[in-house]
Amino acid sequence: MERTNGLLRVLRTNYVASQDEIKQYNWRSVLQTYGYLSPSEMETIQYNSRAVLEYVMLGKENEASLINSITRSRENARAVQDHITKEMWHNLNAYYLLIREPSIRQTIQSGDPITALDALIRHSLLLYGTIDITMSRGEAYSFLNVGRFVERAIIITDVSDIKLKEVNYRLDDELTLPSLRYLLYSLSGYEVYLKTSRGIMTPDTIMKQVFYDESFVHSILYCMSHISRYFK
Repeated sequence: MERTNGLLRVLRTNYVASQDEIKQYNWRSVLQTYGYLSPSEMETIQYNSRAVLEYVMLGKENEASLINSITRSRENARAVQDHITKEMWHNLNAYYLLIREPSIRQTIQSGDPITALDALIRHSLLLYGTIDITMSRGEAYSFLNVGRFVERAIIITDVSDIKLKEVNYRLDDELTLPSLRYLLYSLSGYEVYLKTSRGIMTPDTIMKQVFYDESFVHSILYCMSHISRYFK
């Protein structure tokens, strides 16, 4: 579910970016990270935002898709119901039913995809809240959080790589700032950055927040310190 939450934010941010771009927006780096398409298959949809969203969100043949992650989460939760709360199970089950709603596919295909993405993100946040206020702080909770922060660290690395690919890994160019701004959006870190940097945006300070800011919940160092804590 941590992977699901991260992927939703990546898709939302990139879709907004695709609407802001005057030229055609290329989803290639997202498809390389969250898909299993051949180069020729990728070329057919990489400029089609709706086709990309449908493949990455609802493609059952795509092992990395949103619907497959939610389905596996539900199966895992069913197998460990003795170790989680009934509220958590009900929430996951409702999430599974939501992603299978025909209205979600219809909205992605012909409506406003942001509406579908926001509905799923809200449910994701509801799951986090449910876990926080219903799970006892025992071994199961610690095990759950080790997995959560390992996955979050992987997501941060993946999302950073997606955005750095777009600028050919160059951090010494002002043209990198739009991509890095969208990186902060993807990690829910834009407002935090503005508050701590007084609105001055530089590639160096952005990457320091993403990798080394121990008070930022979507930084690598924050994740690693919590993994260590829960192992202890």
